[in-house]
Amino acid sequence: MEPWGISGPQFLWLYAGGVVVAAVVGVLLRKVVFQRERPAGPVSVEEVAYLRGGPVRVVDVAIAQLLQTGAVRVRRSGIMQATGKPGRTELEQAIVDLLGRGKEHARTLKAKLRKHPSIKAVRASLQTRGLLKPDSFAQISVVHLPVLVVFGIGVARFVNGVDLGRPVGMLLFFLFGTVFVLVVRWCMAGRHSETKAGTSFVRGLRSHGPDAGLRLPVVALTGVAGMVALGGLAAFPDETISVALATSDPYRWPGGGGSSSDSSSSSSSSCSSSSSCSSGSSCGGGSSCGG
Repeated sequence: MEPWGISGPQFLWLYAGGVVVAAVVGVLLRKVVFQRERPAGPVSVEEVAYLRGGPVRVVDVAIAQLLQTGAVRVRRSGIMQATGKPGRTELEQAIVDLLGRGKEHARTLKAKLRKHPSIKAVRASLQTRGLLKPDSFAQISVVHLPVLVVFGIGVARFVNGVDLGRPVGMLLFFLFGTVFVLVVRWCMAGRHSETKAGTSFVRGLRSHGPDAGLRLPVVALTGVAGMVALGGLAAFPDETISVALATSDPYRWPGGGGSSSDSSSSSSSSCSSSSSCSSGSSCGGGSSCGG
């Protein structure tokens, strides 16, 4: 008599099918447990920055805003220092606080602040908009729960087969395969992963550039913040500042616009008119560069 009244090959088919069904059930369960209302407003500058360059690009935008308001100064060596003015957002204030303890390079600020709560909030907003995949550790764990139930049944069958002296080599292979997939998915938790809609949106940002606000559901990408969101600190309108901040930047985002061509195009298109780049408040070398 077969154990459990099911032959070995039959159980393998049932196990494989059960894993697939359990994975589908897990995805549906995640949608129920983590259901959120999607933001109705346009995509913000910070969200554009995240899509173009990840967490560090959001820090770039905050740095650019601080330079524009005069709350931060940067030397030609790339060293930044606070001037005593407060930041206008939580992330800006975090940068000011760090610079208040000592001078920093932009790259060290990015390393320290890339997991700031405000950046996590930007990512969460993009997930609820359907532009990033919701692959946090908790969400992946919820997806895996039904699969783990099927895996437990497989382990019980394996132990029973060993006790009865039945061949269990193929079942062991299936169990190891399940564990491998689960571990890989858990290790990938929290990584940047665009949905199809997100990929299409990023393509639109690349093709439309500063005019994206006229063609996509996004805020107007004008001014320093919009330029830096699209092209990074290399697109900052003051050449002295952009060179000082961008030359030693080690961060590059696979899906973002960190390439020199993107940066130069954003900078040139946004600085074509004297009205946007000639004012001393945003681009004058003496206002933000401390020598």
